[in-house]
Amino acid sequence: MTGNRVLAFFLLATLILIPHRSSHLAASLGCCGVAKPELFIRITRGSTAIFYQTFCILLYSAPLPRCQPFALYFRYVRSLVSAQLGGKNKAPNTLGTCAPQQYVNDMENAVDPRNGEALSDNAAVDPCGLMPYSYFNDSYVMSQQQPGGALTVVDLDETNIAWASDKNSLYGHYKPTNFNEIPQFRGGGTINSSYLYVNDDEHFLVWMRPGAARTVRKLYARINSDIPAGTTIYATVNNRYNTYNFGGRKLIVLSTHSWVGGHNNALGGIMLTIGGLAFLTAIIFFCSYHLNKHRRPYADASRLSWNRTNLVN
Repeated sequence: MTGNRVLAFFLLATLILIPHRSSHLAASLGCCGVAKPELFIRITRGSTAIFYQTFCILLYSAPLPRCQPFALYFRYVRSLVSAQLGGKNKAPNTLGTCAPQQYVNDMENAVDPRNGEALSDNAAVDPCGLMPYSYFNDSYVMSQQQPGGALTVVDLDETNIAWASDKNSLYGHYKPTNFNEIPQFRGGGTINSSYLYVNDDEHFLVWMRPGAARTVRKLYARINSDIPAGTTIYATVNNRYNTYNFGGRKLIVLSTHSWVGGHNNALGGIMLTIGGLAFLTAIIFFCSYHLNKHRRPYADASRLSWNRTNLVN
């Protein structure tokens, strides 16, 4: 590869990466997000139980007028069986990676507190594993109030929040069995009773898609209406998901969206850095190839040993 071709390659990479990713980063920087702790816990300790505040209201203030759509997120690894989730293979001998939530009697007690009967040894949980078992089940109601106006409920669009490939291909069209049915042993929520099949509950599909970071941020709903500046936003939380046993922390994030999605500067920053390095490399190649007076000419036959006059016989 000649120097001109290398130079052209790096200049082309610069021209592609920097303009495109500059618009990407600008769009991401234009997004704003507001995060609030989900609730201030009020705990009453008794002799046998701890009671937590179930409902709370959070207040947000919109600093600038923002245009829809808005996204509402909550902020979580592998203890599942993909074939079972896809409805393809439910044989008990294939559920080893689901432990310790593989069978119903893997719970804390082998007796069903609802009827006092022993739990079956071969009653497999479907979907099994710690990830389904810990299915996030808090819910939210959003309201808004403009200065001097009445409090109105904000419509939350909870449809089309899961990946289409997850809904149509990855997860099977089947009914869950033995899944978080015993309240005393639940690790989280159940498949929404209004849905008959696993792949119809999009909140479950969103929960099951692992994130890249150690802090979990999941899309809950979208707000498809504009929020004027100065609007106070209320979040009423049905606090059911227990994070207190492991010292976890829950947040509600209200974020705007752009054509590249939510607020995420990482990809744009990385590509701009690569584009800048490509441009710097192109400059180095240009200087060394075109401005270097001592550069050896390309295909110069006089440089061959038998053509050089200063060789000593």
